[in-house]
Amino acid sequence: MVLIQTEGPWLFVNPLSNMTEIAAFDYLSEQDIRAHFSGERYRVVGWRTQRTSPQRSAPWAPYTCVEVVKRLLGIHDRWVMTPWSLYRYLAKTEIGKYSLTS
Repeated sequence: MVLIQTEGPWLFVNPLSNMTEIAAFDYLSEQDIRAHFSGERYRVVGWRTQRTSPQRSAPWAPYTCVEVVKRLLGIHDRWVMTPWSLYRYLAKTEIGKYSLTS
């Protein structure tokens, strides 16, 4: 799942095997989100998307939960295919300089 901060509410996107859940949450802070999901035993990784579109198309891949999150975050690494590999990809970056906010 991924939460994306917009000019207004946070957008929650959870691509499941049978449907995709989408919700908007007003008045949440980054600290509220981190506390909630950490308390639920999720690993929270911050990421900052680029404001400009990549110059090349994303590589073809089957429609999976990982691919949905990669497209939302602008990640084009074709070897990121599983939730674990996505987590490792995000965690290996300098996440200290990133936040949940864009």
